Amino acid sequence: MISNQYFFYKLAQDLSMGLPLKYAYRIASGIAILYYFFYRRERQALWHNFRIMGIKEREIKRYARQVFCNFAKNLVDFFRFGLIDKSFLREKVKIVGLENMDMALKMGKGILGLTAHLGNWELGGVIMAQRGYPLNAVAWEHRDPRINKIFVYQRQRKGIKVIPLGIALRRCFEALRNNEIVAMLGDRDFSARGNKTEVIFLGRPFRVPRGPATLSLRTGSVIVPGFTIRENDESFCLYFEKPIFYLPTGNYEKDVEELTQRIMKVIEKYVKKYPEQWFMFREFWEQQQDKE
Repeated sequence: MISNQYFFYKLAQDLSMGLPLKYAYRIASGIAILYYFFYRRERQALWHNFRIMGIKEREIKRYARQVFCNFAKNLVDFFRFGLIDKSFLREKVKIVGLENMDMALKMGKGILGLTAHLGNWELGGVIMAQRGYPLNAVAWEHRDPRINKIFVYQRQRKGIKVIPLGIALRRCFEALRNNEIVAMLGDRDFSARGNKTEVIFLGRPFRVPRGPATLSLRTGSVIVPGFTIRENDESFCLYFEKPIFYLPTGNYEKDVEELTQRIMKVIEKYVKKYPEQWFMFREFWEQQQDKE
């Protein structure tokens, strides 16, 4: 299975680079629709999540198909990172709220760039790195080292410093001490048991990674949420929200919970606004239940 995944990624890479963008998008979307019909578990997980979010039944299947298609387009964009230049950034990318990032950097304690599996988060990192911002990305490592090599190379070639999840804590501290940006995903927990905290997300109890809040509290680094949204014309808008400042109370566990709740409130805002760009191919709330 791992071997098959590698050859799939290589084929996707060749098609993405060898075709004009509009044709690559069309082929990727066609394949995504096939995946939508054949991958029952992922399809039903999306339906489940959308129902909990309160999306009307008649819109659920349409949104779910769009999720598959948008994810496929993200893969095309990822494999075409080598083609991104100043012209692309000027013509295809709009940035809103960049002053929030600049203001936080002036504080000199580093920034936790908080995002989610929403929009084109990989492209967001490239946009900032290409603009000269010192950006590190905490990334999960693929089981197949050949696939992992592809993903690390695509990020590093555009100026992103990759921090593997297994050694993330030490490298994150170093980057923040150097007043750099550490980009993290806040809506899915890859960590070991015990490294999560419960908050309310879309009206339901939900257990999420406590890493961003922990790092912020320990280092004094400001959290700046950012989301790269795909527009209808296939351009992108990178939104930076206002920095999340938090004054510790002295009760560490309470501080982690309160700061994490503030983080998830921002993510919730974008998930509700762009459900067709939230790539959660598993039953989101069910995954939080411990089954040990």
